[in-house]
Amino acid sequence: MDLPFRDDEALAFARQVLKQALEGHPPPPPPESWQIRPSGGVFTTLRTRREHRLRGCMGVLDPDLPLGEKVVRSTLLAAFHDPRFPPLHPLELDHVQIELSFLTPPEPLPPDPGARMASVRIGTDGLILTHGHHRGLLLPEVPVEMGWREPVQFLEALSRKAGLPPDAWKDPEARLERFQAVVFREP
Repeated sequence: MDLPFRDDEALAFARQVLKQALEGHPPPPPPESWQIRPSGGVFTTLRTRREHRLRGCMGVLDPDLPLGEKVVRSTLLAAFHDPRFPPLHPLELDHVQIELSFLTPPEPLPPDPGARMASVRIGTDGLILTHGHHRGLLLPEVPVEMGWREPVQFLEALSRKAGLPPDAWKDPEARLERFQAVVFREP
């Protein structure tokens, strides 16, 4: 995946977005070269530096948005709108680590449950499950961090993330897609 910036540039920009938001200012405009419209999404993950605990993780999948806008929106969503956490407080800014995940365009997996399970590559693929109005997404690093070794564990967790029963991924009406991610992390 070709990105129009280096990892340190992208991370510095995301940190500036957070800083300005916490100061009550609008986000800085992304550089002109970030106006490309890749069809893959962008996710921002915030973790506490000391304990490395999740502090927020949200993303933008809209293929019509420019890349810079996806970085801005996903960063603000992760900091202030992840329903699992209270909004980021200004005193936390220096204590969070920013991670940006740039997703490849999703590709569909076959409808057969056995073929689906055989297609999942732990540690390489992220997954999106869509079933009716339910949707869940897990980034490629999640099964590794959780210690899941079998694709079925990943697929069941994805189903639960979508608000569905653990075996919902087997339903032929469920759309299952995989993607990969280029990940930039602050030290």
